[in-house]
Amino acid sequence: MEENNKFAQRFKYLRKVKGLTAKDMARVLKVSASTIYKWESGRVSPKVNKIYLISVYFCVRADYLLGLKRNAKPYNEEKILLLRKNIYGFYD
Repeated sequence: MEENNKFAQRFKYLRKVKGLTAKDMARVLKVSASTIYKWESGRVSPKVNKIYLISVYFCVRADYLLGLKRNAKPYNEEKILLLRKNIYGFYD
């Protein structure tokens, strides 16, 4: 449960820092806004593929999102930026 709470906290923080509403984030990830709220409350955990997409979107490490690492920096920032371009159609 601790890792789930870390994910919830970090995901919500990253979303808010980026200035996104839950509806905005839901559109990006192709889920409902209620799913975003469930993830942020820690009641439900996203599936691995969504954790991957979230990490790419925010350009952070998945192990950071899960609370396993303190460092949010991606393994290879250039590769992550290219993935963002391929998945979401933008660099920033």
